[in-house]
Amino acid sequence: MILIYSLVIKVLGSFTGIRIGISTIKAFSDVTNKQCIGISSLLALAYNVNYNGYICSLIDAKNDNAYYGLFNYTNGTYTKILDYSVENISSIAEILKKYNNSIFFVGNGSIVYKHVIESILEEKAIFPSNEISNYLTATSVGIAAFDNISNTSKEFSISPLYIRKSSAEKLLEEKQNGNSN
Repeated sequence: MILIYSLVIKVLGSFTGIRIGISTIKAFSDVTNKQCIGISSLLALAYNVNYNGYICSLIDAKNDNAYYGLFNYTNGTYTKILDYSVENISSIAEILKKYNNSIFFVGNGSIVYKHVIESILEEKAIFPSNEISNYLTATSVGIAAFDNISNTSKEFSISPLYIRKSSAEKLLEEKQNGNSN
């Protein structure tokens, strides 16, 4: 039996919160002697809809930025098309503009930035009629985990997925670049 843990950090960018949450999950796994599997929030959001074609999960990262992932859903399978990233919402829409088919948008970023997405992608942008589809659910996390168990090695492990650098990493990088010039 495999325990599926869902970790949702309310404040994106809470690097310490993510590390504490993952440590807690690993402790539960060790104590119960059960394996665990990690599921990206962006993937879980894509599982909220069964739209045949492209699905773009967007999580608001504030200041006109969003975390995003692009998936293709066909024959009951979700395939990640682009690596998870964080970009300005206009840049994301421009990246997605090159795809000829319609794209179904989910996540709170699709609510916040709907007007920007529609202005760039026009009729290619599709949004859920049910606003509940824009939020993570235990059902979508569980189904995504179940579907991805077979794609994972026998040694289940979870680790943090940092899409952007922490403030400390950015500061150190700036300091090192300043010293090298």
